[in-house]
Amino acid sequence: MAALSVPRFYDLVTADGTPYHRIARMPEPGLVTSTVVQTCVRYDEAARCRFCAIEDLPGTVPVKRPGQLAEVVRAAVRLDGARGVSLTTGTTSGPDRGARYLARCVRAIRTEVGPALPIQVTCEPPADLSALGLLREAGATAIGMNVESLDDRLRRRWLPGKARVPLAQYEAAWEHAVRVFGRNRVSTCLLIGLGERPEVLIQGAERLIGRGIHPFVVPLRPTPGTLAHRDGLAGPPPDVVALITAVVDGLLAEHDLAGGACTPRRAAAAGLGF
Repeated sequence: MAALSVPRFYDLVTADGTPYHRIARMPEPGLVTSTVVQTCVRYDEAARCRFCAIEDLPGTVPVKRPGQLAEVVRAAVRLDGARGVSLTTGTTSGPDRGARYLARCVRAIRTEVGPALPIQVTCEPPADLSALGLLREAGATAIGMNVESLDDRLRRRWLPGKARVPLAQYEAAWEHAVRVFGRNRVSTCLLIGLGERPEVLIQGAERLIGRGIHPFVVPLRPTPGTLAHRDGLAGPPPDVVALITAVVDGLLAEHDLAGGACTPRRAAAAGLGF
């Protein structure tokens, strides 16, 4: 398989000398990704998600300014044919959980590139659900709110900080987001390999699909810098991943949610940007 070419916009720098590739990346052809705020209020080891390394990502700007992002996306569209944007953020302490800053970034990008480019955003469910409307008004076309597991026992083990956010708050946020963004424009990530039995994970995905929410089932692959990698944890067996993926893909197709308006699968599923 041929190696991917380096995006042309990586060669550029902003007026203050910041390389574009420290602001946004193109991990797959056509998709620009960025983690707009690379800090998280849940990053102390006792609260951190064990598969997350958001504050240890190398070679990037910790906080991307809206104007910088807009400049980089415009160049990626012009030079590399970007067809979509995925923005995520670490969780902030305010009730919007970082959604308002995401909205500022989306609005700046819209000003530069116009209304046609899909922009997917990912954040923790805001305590103030009006923030979801602000994201849509700013020009976001899809949203991810990643729960990773629907099992509270596993949530407390794998994501102790996020587990303090009740599943009921996720449910309310997903429901509101479907009203604001529409069916198949709201997604969440379910990780394979946290300990759920395949049939239980599939049943949870099916419930979400029935509500117009697109669950991305993603195998846990501990990366360097994460607590899971430090502990030597391995990913799930390939046959289990294949089984769950095949069944969930079939359910998505049955409900006309396959593909659709969500940003390309890899970035939307991970919700990590870069």
